[in-house]
Amino acid sequence: LPNGISMRLMHRSFSTVPLRIKAIPLTAIDLKDTRFCISYGHRLTALTDSITKVGILTPPLIRKRSPTTYHIVCGFRRVQALQTLRVSSVVPCRIVSARLTARECLLLSLYDNLSHRELNPIEKSLVVNKLKDYYDDDTIIRQFLPLLKLHPHLSQLILITPLSGLKREIKDALLEGTISEHTASSLSRLDREGRNALTRLLITLSLSMSSQAEVIEHSLEILSLIHI
Repeated sequence: LPNGISMRLMHRSFSTVPLRIKAIPLTAIDLKDTRFCISYGHRLTALTDSITKVGILTPPLIRKRSPTTYHIVCGFRRVQALQTLRVSSVVPCRIVSARLTARECLLLSLYDNLSHRELNPIEKSLVVNKLKDYYDDDTIIRQFLPLLKLHPHLSQLILITPLSGLKREIKDALLEGTISEHTASSLSRLDREGRNALTRLLITLSLSMSSQAEVIEHSLEILSLIHI
């Protein structure tokens, strides 16, 4: 972990604050509360197969929200997989202290994910947008973009930020390699009708990245002329 703040957070959270492992009813875990979720675009098939064979190897990390409910800090997909399998009404969970702030829980989620995988572009966008609730752009650029293996520059922040807010069709096309990050980000600048029409065109034609850039550029030029 490259910055001191994060190192202190991880030490405080996992060393000085004991994590209790407890069997929690699935019905008590609120999957609609996604404030710390940074996962997108992953199928559950491999995970459900693993759980079926060997069970939950790493219990989800949760925090108590009320006397009877919890929200997930890390492990959304594990809980979703258990719900899909319907093999148990409870799930073993690690429970973090209620004293941890929402900002600290978000960082725990981020570092937990980064410890075992690289995030895809949509997930990086999710992270950036959630970090904006707690940090200014300069801090995100300096401290977090390098952590996400992104160039620490304002232009990179501008490029990545809108991706997670696009409709699923565009996000999936990006992850499938049908459109580029620059194309997806440029589509966010169009109104809904123009964005939908251009998305269908780009996906249907399967254009090269350079051709996509040309189509986007010409489309934006035409729209600017229309609105003069």
